[in-house]
Amino acid sequence: MVRGLTQRLGDAGPLSGEGPGALPNSFPTPLAIASADGQALSAVRLGYRAPYIRELAERVAGGTLNLEELCTAQESTEEIRRALLDIKGVGPYAAATLLMLLGRYDHLAIDSVYRAFVSRRYFEGRAPSDEEAQQVYADWGSWKYLGYWFDLLQGLDEEV
Repeated sequence: MVRGLTQRLGDAGPLSGEGPGALPNSFPTPLAIASADGQALSAVRLGYRAPYIRELAERVAGGTLNLEELCTAQESTEEIRRALLDIKGVGPYAAATLLMLLGRYDHLAIDSVYRAFVSRRYFEGRAPSDEEAQQVYADWGSWKYLGYWFDLLQGLDEEV
């Protein structure tokens, strides 16, 4: 999807094109996405995400949503989480991942990869409930997502 968006809607820089040293187009601006017609978005193959991405782009381009404020916000993690969840198409998994990218590790993104990892590592292959899976990193407090990543990376290192 990212490749499709950059190829179809991103700006070509001086080194864009084919061959060695060529760089991909830049990621499109919110205005470019908001202005794209339905055919262009369909060609990117965004699937069910297309209306959410368009709405997000329209809000950012129109100035009704300032994503930069989330990066520098002094609000609590819970307030930022609520702001993220107010973006149509952002659910608990995406909100936890975005919070992690903002340097806030309070929430875990519970998905099939997380469940499989904690099942193997902490539950001898038994599928834990989401509550049990959450408790694995509870002692990490506001650093739990970071604790999971360290644990995951250590596990990958052991497998390699």
